Amino acid sequence: VGVSLFVLFADSLHAIFPEISLITFKWIGFCILTPFSFLNLKVLSSISLFGIISTISLVFLIFFCGLYKNSSPGSLIDPAYTNFYPPTLLQLFMSYGIILGPFGSHSLFPALKADLATPKKFNKCLQITYAVGFFADSAMAIIGFLMFGAGILNEITKSVVLTTGYPSFVYVFVSVFVSIIPIAKTPINALPIINIVEFMFGLTPQQLEEAKHKPTFTTKVGQGVIKICVNLMFVICSILYPEFDKIIGLSGASLCSLIFIVLPCAFYLKLVRPMRKWPY
Repeated sequence: VGVSLFVLFADSLHAIFPEISLITFKWIGFCILTPFSFLNLKVLSSISLFGIISTISLVFLIFFCGLYKNSSPGSLIDPAYTNFYPPTLLQLFMSYGIILGPFGSHSLFPALKADLATPKKFNKCLQITYAVGFFADSAMAIIGFLMFGAGILNEITKSVVLTTGYPSFVYVFVSVFVSIIPIAKTPINALPIINIVEFMFGLTPQQLEEAKHKPTFTTKVGQGVIKICVNLMFVICSILYPEFDKIIGLSGASLCSLIFIVLPCAFYLKLVRPMRKWPY
């Protein structure tokens, strides 16, 4: 997901400023986004609110664009040709992955619950989060497909920016909202990876506290190098694999299915050990 956010950031700005290369925008994103990884989760959660607002605003803005334009492409009044089922099995799996990808945030749950002021509200927090996410993703997918059909580009926002006939302010706001989303979301998506790598090297605050070691200059440098390297990995992967839809499709169909369908069921069976066995 972190890789896809760098791709989204670069693609949207490149559509407005084509004279600047995609790779340049990705390195600009690296310089802007990396410092946010040094902030704690409480601050990142507050910043993430701007990402949520931008996402919801983007959905309504795309909906407005569809109603504003009278002719295809990019219109809800004159919808593009669509098909109810994906024409090939490959596209079916790709669609499954793209829809599933945005919901693969289970790796954030432990850190999120530990950082809540009132952990008892954790379940309610998840219900609201997934309800908003489902609305935003479903609405954007349906509206975008009706507006552009099979001719839609890797990102709906990119299709809107490259389509003429909308008010001038639309192009500015779409670019601004899309640029805010990676700034708000990338540091949080990098956090689980950073925590795992720090744990491998014994640099997490919990490990240092248990070992009764006060944070030294060396440990702080090590933690900083890990944060920079994780974001650097995102940039390099986004340069090597620049197609947004394939990144989301792959992560959704493979990693997300494993993370929040297969593994939670396996952990439940292992930890709870239900008395009712499978009938033979």
